[in-house]
Amino acid sequence: RWRVLESYVRRSSSSRYHRHAMLAVAFALLHCAALSVAAAAAAAGPFRFSNTHGDHMVLQQAPAKAQIWGFGTAGQSVSVVTTAAGGTPVKATVAPDGTWQVALDPVKASGNPVTVTATSGTTSITLKDVLYGDVWFCSGQSNMQFTVDQAFNASAEVAAAANFPHIRLFTAANVPSLTPLTELAANGVAQPWAVASPAS
Repeated sequence: RWRVLESYVRRSSSSRYHRHAMLAVAFALLHCAALSVAAAAAAAGPFRFSNTHGDHMVLQQAPAKAQIWGFGTAGQSVSVVTTAAGGTPVKATVAPDGTWQVALDPVKASGNPVTVTATSGTTSITLKDVLYGDVWFCSGQSNMQFTVDQAFNASAEVAAAANFPHIRLFTAANVPSLTPLTELAANGVAQPWAVASPAS
């Protein structure tokens, strides 16, 4: 494809300046076409939750409206229902960029796990053992990576983690990106949502 464009440019002008300019335009057109194909593919992906969601996750409690979002095919209708909201569905439509998002009704923390089910067409996906509570984002310099097993009396503290099943953990990996991301990179989840335990 590139050879055809280059051959056309050489026949169209004997001027080196014009030839380089037309080659630049041709390259830009090919680049835009590639981006369009990639965008179309992204907007027609499988119906799923964002990779920041998962079983055992925590949703921010009332008065906030917890946000649930994910991906699908542009134009699809999405219905989300939780066992905490009395079975009342919240609806959305997948946007042109292939993403969807709903704001759930506010729910106070109770310690009782709920399920969150999203449905689009004949496909349903479910998050299980979800709690409402307070979500804390921990970020900063290298001391933020100080883990419990590095602490004084670590073995006793790690063993005691099983006594706090309402504490849930999620760890994002240190994966850089040169461009903005809609969600974490494919290898950007170091630890999916997990119940506090000696293993997590």
